[in-house]
Amino acid sequence: MEQAAGKFLPHSDEEQIAIMRDYCRQYKTDAVVCYCHYCLEGLLQGGVDGRHLAHLILPGLLEPADQ
Repeated sequence: MEQAAGKFLPHSDEEQIAIMRDYCRQYKTDAVVCYCHYCLEGLLQGGVDGRHLAHLILPGLLEPADQ
C-alpha cells in the first residue's frame, strides 16, 4: 500500500480531467487498448482514443441494440 500513497484523493471534475490529460500524454499511438472499464473511462477523459479489449474481441455483442 505504500506505493498507493497519494493516489486515492478526491478531485474536482476539472482536476480529474487535467490529471488524466497529463497522464495520457505518455501514449504515442492512435488508440490505446485496455481491459478495465475504469481505465477506459480515464483514457476517454484524458482525450485519447481508448478501446476496451472486450469490444474488440466481441464487436456487436456489447454494443447497444439501437446502434
